[in-house]
Amino acid sequence: MPTIVRSSNSLICLTGFSGPSSVAGQLSQLQGVEQSERRRLRGSIQIESANLDIPIREISCELTTLNGYSGHADQTGLLHWLFWSFKGESKRTAPCIFIQHGNDNERKALEKAIHERNGKEPIVVKLPSQRAHKYKL
Repeated sequence: MPTIVRSSNSLICLTGFSGPSSVAGQLSQLQGVEQSERRRLRGSIQIESANLDIPIREISCELTTLNGYSGHADQTGLLHWLFWSFKGESKRTAPCIFIQHGNDNERKALEKAIHERNGKEPIVVKLPSQRAHKYKL
């Protein structure tokens, strides 16, 4: 991410809703602000999971929004998608879940809700702040 946002050759396309404190939310606030104007701004984009701050003056990429591509759901909607039933039999969409969106507190709350809702079958929940090996999907 630090390399991408600092390159004037990069384009970041944001989709759907982003919480204001998330990385995408912070970047969306810069849409429409010319690169020359960004160089005059103070402050930084905070990436909590990487313990990293990127000064706004260094963000040279183009930012835009792709409308109509949102997959946004609240916690209840995500849990209904993950855990469902068919003909009276409980089902689960996947045995391994990667939670990418939201801030750290929101991701941890969703992780907790997933574990609380999960039945006896093992389930793995991974967050961006958890450094791990590559996953074979």
